[in-house]
Amino acid sequence: MYDAVGIEYAFDFLLEKPVGGRGGPNDADVFRNGTIKTLGELMEITANHLLERANRFKFDPIESEPGGAKVKIEISVEKLLEVAQEMKARAETDVEPEDYHWIIIGSLIETIAGLLYHFEGKGAGASQR
Repeated sequence: MYDAVGIEYAFDFLLEKPVGGRGGPNDADVFRNGTIKTLGELMEITANHLLERANRFKFDPIESEPGGAKVKIEISVEKLLEVAQEMKARAETDVEPEDYHWIIIGSLIETIAGLLYHFEGKGAGASQR
């Protein structure tokens, strides 16, 4: 199970930052006490970074077709950016009435799945099974 520090380190790893650097957008305190707005800022940074890293890969043409790995990644990151914008627009004192965490988790899982399909050579993802 991840506590706030474990989540901070996971984001450090994903965002290619030195592990344990304090004070950033993914500081453990953001997960302990952060508002919906600050978490939205982190989701925006994360989504942009995921897209930047995914764009480093050379995708086969089939992966750019509907259902392909590249398309899965782009759509899931787009969803994450939309949620991040909604979260950032909330008041500092707002709680999470929209269950954003499920959208965030789903988007991250879809992104990971798209990357795995790419690495496994299953460029079209599930549509190629």
